[in-house]
Amino acid sequence: QLLYQILTPAVQKSLIEVNKEKIMSQTKSANQMDVFEKMGYAFSKIDESWEALKFNILTFLGIIAVPILATIVAIPVFLLPFMASVNDNNGTIGVFGFIFTFVLSIVLTVIWLLVTPALVATQLASVRKQKISISEAFELSKHYIVRYVVIGLLIGLAVVLPFIVSMLLMIVLIGFILLPLAIVWAIAVWFFTLLAPYILMTKDLSITETLKSSYEVSKQNWQWVLAIVVVNFGIQAANIVPFIGWIASLILMVAYVCLPAYIYVNHIAVDSASNKQVGGTITKSPAQTTKKVSKPKKSS
Repeated sequence: QLLYQILTPAVQKSLIEVNKEKIMSQTKSANQMDVFEKMGYAFSKIDESWEALKFNILTFLGIIAVPILATIVAIPVFLLPFMASVNDNNGTIGVFGFIFTFVLSIVLTVIWLLVTPALVATQLASVRKQKISISEAFELSKHYIVRYVVIGLLIGLAVVLPFIVSMLLMIVLIGFILLPLAIVWAIAVWFFTLLAPYILMTKDLSITETLKSSYEVSKQNWQWVLAIVVVNFGIQAANIVPFIGWIASLILMVAYVCLPAYIYVNHIAVDSASNKQVGGTITKSPAQTTKKVSKPKKSS
């Protein structure tokens, strides 16, 4: 029994070191792939993403239950009656219905933004095979939620405003030139801010620092980000086929839900030059850090 107690910590430490070296070796070989190989690699990680999802499946379901329920209730109870009244003769109710629909969509977007940090925390924990409960995920996300909502709204405005300007300028024809540029701009914004949630949760930066870091990290690791984007486009492409394609797209979207976190943790957040992680762990809030034990005063 004594020998077991002595050897067990050493064995566990040895296994951890072996596993760490194995992960680093796989990461190094993956980082040496070209962009097309990384795309294929990303598609091939459906099993890893699915296993990560299953690891904390109850937490995932509990977190998304509220926004999904709000969306389901909002559409039939509020949205459809106002949309049905759009063709009113005097147009007054129709305008009101449009405004209400716009406000409702903003409210639903904010609800999703409020729960997304908890989802990101669960994704990061799942790809590391760490158990996390619903309460733990929300408790952890409270430290980031304000910054996350502001970042989400800033990204949304950066995408939407060019479209609004180009639509308004359609009258003078220049809008037709600006619209393709607005589309390119929207794709660029999405590309360079795709990692922002993971960077915020792992580095605990300010709003501007998170956006700047997301741009720099995405630029440095553009091949990995492009691989994630291609997988997302592939999932959405299935929607072209009615019914069967919709079902297939939904299944693939669920199966690949942890892929961005997996790529970020195992490849993007690892500095290939020094093999040191630069953002691999969730930064805890001050309330979650261990309190310092005050040293006893020396007696005179």
